Amino acid sequence: MTKIYFIAGEVSGDFVGGRIMQHLKNNTGVQLNSPVSSFVNDAVQFVGVGGKYMEEAGSFKSLFPITSINLMGFVEILPHIFKLKKLIDKTVEDIINSKADLLITIDSPGFTYRVAKRVRKLLPKLKMIHIVAPSVWAYKEGRAVKYAKIYDCLFALLPFEPPYFTKVGLDCRYIGHPIMEQEFYSDKIALREEFKIDENERVLCVTLGSRNGEILRHLSVFVSSIEEIFKSCNNLKVIFTLANPAHEAIIKPFLEDVKFNYLFSSERLKTYAVADVALAKSGTNTLEIAASGTPMIVAYKVNLISFFIIRLLIKIKYVTLINIIADKEIIPEFIQFNCRANLISNKLQELLFNSKKAYEQVIESQKILQQLGFKSNRLQLNSESFRHDEFKGKLARCTKVREHRLSLENSLVSSDRDDAVPSYIAAAIIKQEFLEPKIKLLKEKD
Repeated sequence: MTKIYFIAGEVSGDFVGGRIMQHLKNNTGVQLNSPVSSFVNDAVQFVGVGGKYMEEAGSFKSLFPITSINLMGFVEILPHIFKLKKLIDKTVEDIINSKADLLITIDSPGFTYRVAKRVRKLLPKLKMIHIVAPSVWAYKEGRAVKYAKIYDCLFALLPFEPPYFTKVGLDCRYIGHPIMEQEFYSDKIALREEFKIDENERVLCVTLGSRNGEILRHLSVFVSSIEEIFKSCNNLKVIFTLANPAHEAIIKPFLEDVKFNYLFSSERLKTYAVADVALAKSGTNTLEIAASGTPMIVAYKVNLISFFIIRLLIKIKYVTLINIIADKEIIPEFIQFNCRANLISNKLQELLFNSKKAYEQVIESQKILQQLGFKSNRLQLNSESFRHDEFKGKLARCTKVREHRLSLENSLVSSDRDDAVPSYIAAAIIKQEFLEPKIKLLKEKD
């Protein structure tokens, strides 16, 4: 039995881990003439730390809830430092006791890197893969060297990332961004009926993040922004997306005296698709909102000390990935001292009532997403059709990654397959380069 130890600390990483597990359970990426092709499914066991997506992939129970390590910020993490240290110790001990053949860590570098560093000292021969390259292009380029000392292979989500790591001797593969394997809802009218949205209502989607601290830090200014919009748009309906159903209890106390209509939804992709405009916390959610064809603004703030530390370290002008890649502000950003209700509400109203502005943002965002391999039919639209009551189902749908990237993986998968997506490619590499030698050996012993 070959055992893989997974660690994912956030919802986005949990999604990636779950998808990879699904492909690993199948014969994905194993050549049809391989002597192990019929043996893989019964020969791999998954253990480790993850969430609902990894558990739904089958035969996986997390060592502890990932909410325990879903923390961010320099100062924000301090009250939890001793708890995190205990969880790191617990995870390292579990990896050793599990006798895993392969360790796969996904994002959450504050936790996963510390675990991997400890494990590398204790188990120097254990193969290790990290998924989601640290943003060395944004700050701390020296981290590439640190990762090269610990990991055997790194899977990058962005096409420009591998050179930062290969030049310091770390095998880095570009697999593409997970957004390419999500399907986005296509029937806006049906979604409006599902959410019971009246014909004359305008919909604002609000996404606050997956961490309790982030939610509490942004709620007051977000609610104040919405109240400002409601003064001039009394047909506004607000949908709060929930990364976790338990977050509803955190948000509700801030809504006791509001006049606008609101509801909660855990189906974030449906919410993004049905919305006329979105108010988003910075993160992966911004790519999903853009892929859904919804204009947005991004607002974000951290503890003041954390902010000044970040300012000293960071080398980029923007926080939103679309803006970073474009090297210009396509999506309006209101960061730290600019994260104010009057500024946010003014820009949201501009997107709500100016269809040309909204359309321009969506089209520019889609062009950037195409650079990541995302396929969209939204470029066929025009600004006149970009209104919620006329916009009839021409939403984006992800299909497959670009052929040029597949050739980089030595034809591990066929470029004409719809499942040639990041998790498919990751699973193919893991199977052929990390699992196949072990499984062959096990089969020979049998």
